[in-house]
Amino acid sequence: MSTLKIILICPAARPAVAALAIKQPLVLAPFAGLSVMEHALHQLAADGAKEITILASDRPEAIRAAAGRGEQWGVKLQVVAADGEPDPAAVRQAQPPGAGAADVCTLERLPQLPDHPLWESYEAWFAAQVALLPESAEKLLGMREIAPEVYAGLRSQVAGDARLQGPCWIGAGVRIGAGAVIGPEVVIGDGSFVDDGAEVAHSVVAPQTYVGAHTELRHSFAQGNALLSLRSGSRTTITDRFLLGDLASGGRTAAEAGPGEKTGGGIRGLLDRGRRILRRLVADPEVEAKSAPADGGPETPGTKNESRPVDD
Repeated sequence: MSTLKIILICPAARPAVAALAIKQPLVLAPFAGLSVMEHALHQLAADGAKEITILASDRPEAIRAAAGRGEQWGVKLQVVAADGEPDPAAVRQAQPPGAGAADVCTLERLPQLPDHPLWESYEAWFAAQVALLPESAEKLLGMREIAPEVYAGLRSQVAGDARLQGPCWIGAGVRIGAGAVIGPEVVIGDGSFVDDGAEVAHSVVAPQTYVGAHTELRHSFAQGNALLSLRSGSRTTITDRFLLGDLASGGRTAAEAGPGEKTGGGIRGLLDRGRRILRRLVADPEVEAKSAPADGGPETPGTKNESRPVDD
């Protein structure tokens, strides 16, 4: 870095990954435990930046709320609303000449991952996350490596018979149910719940997302009840709360269902119905709800399947 001042331009729209910007600005999409913007600011501060100006045209108020004034990174920071995505060359020319000029860059790649473009495709965005997991685990408070290339945050609970295969990331306050299979290449955001018997591989589960019992999630991005295929870019909304749900919205998912709803023929019927719905909605199904075991499913808490806190 050649200067202590940085002007960081937030990408406004990238057609190849348009679905990432539906629920939040592109730079605030979930990314390896934080957001792209937060990872960038962390690295810029570590490289010596002291003053950072963020130019944002897409929902600048959300970016301002996430970035604050830069206190958490030890920098002076301001977010300036822009009318359309600024051209970097024009921003450079508008600066006064001299040694005090700022470096200008658009957040197309993270400074710590210069070989990983972020917005060329959903698969590129996902691959960059997987590449960053070990470094993120070292920097984020409370993350521990509980198995080879398996990183877990504070207050997370993993059932005793759940299978974890690295590389994978389990955020703070995550619950992994009995018999679940997680990994390889999985990022599960803070506060999410992966229910009994679910299987997640090569996927991102956004914070505060419920993944239903015996649901199979592969090559996908699940955010609340929205499901995105990382391969094809197809996106659908799952209305069945027993498959996917938004824990942050206060809506009632299968995670809060009563015993009568989650056992016996009731859950099997719902899962069979969910499987048919998903196969119809997703052109190349990356999610599948498997029928519950005939014996009623995994053992209940109090047996060898009882969850264990990972931060003990």
